[in-house]
Amino acid sequence: MEKFESKSEFSGDAEVLKINRSDASKGRVREGDIAIDLPRGEEIKHGDVFGPSSDGKYYRIEINPEDVLKISLIGDSKDLGSALRLGYMMGGRHMEVLIDGDEAYIPLDLPRTKLEHFIEHTGLNVETQIIQKSITSGSGYFRGEEHEHSH
Repeated sequence: MEKFESKSEFSGDAEVLKINRSDASKGRVREGDIAIDLPRGEEIKHGDVFGPSSDGKYYRIEINPEDVLKISLIGDSKDLGSALRLGYMMGGRHMEVLIDGDEAYIPLDLPRTKLEHFIEHTGLNVETQIIQKSITSGSGYFRGEEHEHSH
């Protein structure tokens, strides 16, 4: 078993290691004979490289695609105010979201009925679709944080 506890700065050819977003966010993954265990609080990101192994191999991380809810504002809701309202409502519910261009992508970590209820109560004119997409840390990705609201 090869164990890595830190990322590498290697930029050459590396074997691809595909992992799930949930494992990446924890900074720990075990895939075949490879184990990655980063210090607490560090995440594994798409494109990170680990190595070398005892036989000189390097491993580049790819985050697996997953089912996500794609949300597009349409018609009279395709304006800045509506986009801000949708973002405010998602943030208030601590949702994980990837913003990519004019679309928002929400991982299906919540039951679909709860997501549909949320969308219905935004009051916005939206189009939704379930698609496969890699949700990766970095630009446009926001992970919901657990904290309490004071009233």
